[in-house]
Amino acid sequence: YKKYLLKLSKYETYRTITREIVLVLENTGSAPAHDINMYLDFPNGFDLREELLPTPDEPVPPAKPEPKSLIPDIFSSVPYIPNSLSSSFPNRPSYIEPPESNGLVIRKSNSYEVSNDLDKLKHYLVWDWSPLYATFHKPTKLPTAFEIDYEIIAANIPDVIPGKLVIKLIE
Repeated sequence: YKKYLLKLSKYETYRTITREIVLVLENTGSAPAHDINMYLDFPNGFDLREELLPTPDEPVPPAKPEPKSLIPDIFSSVPYIPNSLSSSFPNRPSYIEPPESNGLVIRKSNSYEVSNDLDKLKHYLVWDWSPLYATFHKPTKLPTAFEIDYEIIAANIPDVIPGKLVIKLIE
């Protein structure tokens, strides 16, 4: 149990130095954008991932000993007869929906290069990225904001759209 408490303490520290980053892409133009590629360059100073690390599993307490009965178990001599229907579907998995594929790629270099692809975004609509999670290296002084460079390329727009985003971190 002490190992679990140590893992839990480390996880709680991890959660205090990790921030969720939510990005959206908005088409403010007057026509749909097609075959959209988005490239983001995050600064260094943190680890970037698509998912949070899992919470440590709490250990299962040991089973309580069962008291000995003074009455003999009258069913101990009855043979076990398996349910014949249960053998018809051995280990049948439940239906699981396939994960949504959005083309998100995170590549570690001196910083983090993130890319994402989208087939189409109609005009005046907004598309939400999957959240990203930044775990900062210096837990004593977390930044309140940082900048990322971006480029957006769409098949029906002749020029690359470059820019900077200011990411504000909220506790």
